[in-house]
Amino acid sequence: MSPAPHSPSNRPQETPKVGVDEVRRMASLARLSLDEAEIPGLVEHFHKMLQFFESIAEADDRSLEPFRPEARGLSELREDRVLAPQQPGASLDHSAWQRNAPESEGPYFLVPRVVES
Repeated sequence: MSPAPHSPSNRPQETPKVGVDEVRRMASLARLSLDEAEIPGLVEHFHKMLQFFESIAEADDRSLEPFRPEARGLSELREDRVLAPQQPGASLDHSAWQRNAPESEGPYFLVPRVVES
């Protein structure tokens, strides 16, 4: 029998490194502006996070049953029925949603442009 994919023999031996370039790239992707003085602290923070994830992966979980939602009845769907507007869980009509929106036009919600051309 071969070892499970999460067994210690299949794990990398060294914590992956997150360097200055990776932190700058993540900040750029997240559209965050960082001071140069903040970067070394973030490098250390990411390194500690990866070490923590590695320690979780090293935990002995062979005695635990795998999670199977169907075995616990979680895959059952509720009855499909229409609820009166005043009932908890009922959907609001479109105009009620638009009253909560900062801006709308006709049937559409207006949102700020986030993709530059």
